[in-house]
Amino acid sequence: MADPFGNPLSITFKVTTPTNEPPPPPCCPETNGVKFIQHPQVPGGLDVNATRNPAGQPLVLADDFQCTNTGPVTDIHLWGSWLQDRIDPNVLFTLSIWSDVPKKTNGTVVVSSHPGIPLWSEPFGPGEYYQCLYTNRVEQFYDASLPAIMGLDTNVYYLCFYPKNPFVQQGTATATTNYWLSVSAQTAAGSQQLFGWHTSYEYYNDTAVWGNGPMPPTWTPMTDPQGIPLSMAFKVTTPTNPPCPARPATHPS
Repeated sequence: MADPFGNPLSITFKVTTPTNEPPPPPCCPETNGVKFIQHPQVPGGLDVNATRNPAGQPLVLADDFQCTNTGPVTDIHLWGSWLQDRIDPNVLFTLSIWSDVPKKTNGTVVVSSHPGIPLWSEPFGPGEYYQCLYTNRVEQFYDASLPAIMGLDTNVYYLCFYPKNPFVQQGTATATTNYWLSVSAQTAAGSQQLFGWHTSYEYYNDTAVWGNGPMPPTWTPMTDPQGIPLSMAFKVTTPTNPPCPARPATHPS
């Protein structure tokens, strides 16, 4: 094909695929080293309700991570969505870090690991965090406390939090420490604006858990509608710690 002057022509086009992971979002400062990360399951993940249950009780979700070197947790990053894409610009997020209660086996009864003592907590209101569009994907919004699918959303967001008083994690390469990160979102009472923490295809140590907030007295392991254990998508960064070791890419059977 040529133009009227005989010059060859090329056609402008772009090829995309749902199987390739989106590029890193540009709106959050990414200056520190990644200490721990579980990438979002996109496509095919769930957005798990981290706001409140149908009875109006606040929900808290938590997942565990590993520390191999002492240092401050200066950045916490999440992936998540809003039910039916109804964003609440006045949402108040509460992030907390807890000690770990290890898995216990009593005869034939196995008690999964779960958060123990709250070690650090900080609220983040409007203007105190970043929320960037990560990708456009139709995903299911899921309430693990029911359990049931509540609806759909089409936008996955990347959220970045920078604590004012960072938690200093403890651990060494030979004596690692497990912690739990919990997330809860508070929106206007009675509104249909619900935030969901996105699931991950990666997995560390034990299943993510949910509880009734603000300080859950008990924690329940989270599974999808088919009973498959869930883990959550998040990233912890620090200026002092080296990258975290690799983890299995799928949940154990």
